[in-house]
Amino acid sequence: MDMKKLLLLFPMFLFAAIAYGQNDSKLKIGDTAPDFSVKMLDGSVVNSADLKGKVVVLNFWATWCPSCRTELSRVDSEITNRFKGDDFVFIAISRGEARETVENFRRMTNHKFSIGLDTDSSIFNKFAEKMIPRVYIIGRDGKIAAAHTGYSNAQFQELVSDIDKTLKSK
Repeated sequence: MDMKKLLLLFPMFLFAAIAYGQNDSKLKIGDTAPDFSVKMLDGSVVNSADLKGKVVVLNFWATWCPSCRTELSRVDSEITNRFKGDDFVFIAISRGEARETVENFRRMTNHKFSIGLDTDSSIFNKFAEKMIPRVYIIGRDGKIAAAHTGYSNAQFQELVSDIDKTLKSK
């Protein structure tokens, strides 16, 4: 196959790969979120059972992911500072990376939000199979209220809106 044909087919393959990755969620809106226990970067452990009654945002990401890095650069100012309170929890869960890698990233970026470690991807695998960034909003009832995959400015604005709606619902 010549280079011209390959270049013409590339967008189609890229779209198919993205579409396939976006459909790899193991959960749908209204499903009960899986139980999990995540070791935090500060050494504490967060158990999903302790989060019942709160709106929880789980953001699965990795330091090597450019879209994840862009999304996370907005989290402190546009999510955690805006929605902080007793009934809201934001946890960025690093997927498949060593503690040292995540610590170095934190030092480099100076992010303030809570970071969990999923070094073997076992927590991520309860939610999805592949694509990051991936965000789940879990309502006070423990059910998936919204889910987002990928990053764009419009998607981020929709995420913020979904958090706001979930917090306002009783």
